[in-house]
Order: sequence, then structure tokens, then C-alpha cells
Amino acid sequence: MKADGHTVASFDVLYGDPKPMKQDVMNLLTPSGFALAALAILNCKMDGFVSFLGLLCSSYVTVNAGTHGRTPFHPLGNSHYPSVQLSNALTSRTCLLIYLITAMGGVWILEQPRSSLVSWHPRIRLLWKSIPKVWQAAWWAAHYRAPTPQKTYLLGKQPSNCTLRHGHSIPSSSEGVGQEEQPRKTNGDVLIWWEEKVQRN
Repeated sequence: MKADGHTVASFDVLYGDPKPMKQDVMNLLTPSGFALAALAILNCKMDGFVSFLGLLCSSYVTVNAGTHGRTPFHPLGNSHYPSVQLSNALTSRTCLLIYLITAMGGVWILEQPRSSLVSWHPRIRLLWKSIPKVWQAAWWAAHYRAPTPQKTYLLGKQPSNCTLRHGHSIPSSSEGVGQEEQPRKTNGDVLIWWEEKVQRN
């Protein structure tokens, strides 16, 4: 996006370099890190920005279920484990940032693997009920030269049903909304279908 001329602010815990006795400003779980992320959102243009959020998925995917212990009926998992406590706190803070992005009129996109159970987290479920429309997109990592065909979901606030082709929005009809789509290739392009997410009670 920066290469296309957009102003970009990037935050990642891997970018952090905390000094002794100092907080990591790239960690959302620290007061300064969360404050910096909120300030960056508040400095965005009203109704004119996009935020991509990549929530830590290792505590939600089914392959790690033996450790995190999450199920649809026990979404907070084994909260006596520090890693699960961290993930639950990070999820709550991510939801707070999403509320702020929504209030600012921005578009937000949350990425998670196909097997993630994050949609059952109580904070996430409250978020779905609070925001009028949440959209879901699906794409295959193999289409972007990944070594595996991992399917990934994008959940977000999308103003209208659309299709993305190599990151660019193009018109699409509403036919097939709510139905599972299979990946397709057209002239080397990869399509991403957006569907209105059904909000569960």
C-alpha cells in the first residue's frame, strides 16, 4: 500500500525493541503500546482509512487445541495457561481498537486461519452484535505462492459486497452470497469473495 502512495503506519510486536525498565510500544498488551495504536487510529482521516489486523492465531487454531482447550462451548479455553491469558487479553484489546476504527468511519479487516475458533470468543461475538454488518472473505494462500493451500478468512467492515483482485476492489453481483465458494483462477488473477456474515445469537 505504501508503494501505491498511501500513508501507512505499521505495528507489530516483532518491531519492538524494549529498553530496560521501558515498555514495549509495539506490544498491544502494554499501556504505551495500546495508547500508541489508539493514537494512530485517531490520527487517521475520518471515513477514509483501512486497518488490517492480524490477531495471534496460535491460541485459536484447532491444531493447538490440546493446549489452548478452546471449544465453541468453552471459548476462553485453558485460561490458567499464560499463553491463553495473553491471547484473551489481546483479543479484547483488538476488539476495542475495532470499535474505535468503526467510530472513526474506517474499514477494518481481521485475518484468521480457516480453523480458528476466534469467532466464538465472547468479545468477538459481542462485536458482531454491536456492528450492523460484518463481512467475511475467503482466500487460499497457495494462490499467493505459499507452500501450502491454507485457507484464510478475512472478517471486516466492508461497505458493500465486492470482489478483490490482487488487492483492488472490482464490482461483483450479490448472487451466491452466503454460499461456500471454491477458489478460482482467471488469467492468473486471484479472486476473493466477500459475503455478509450471518450473525449467530
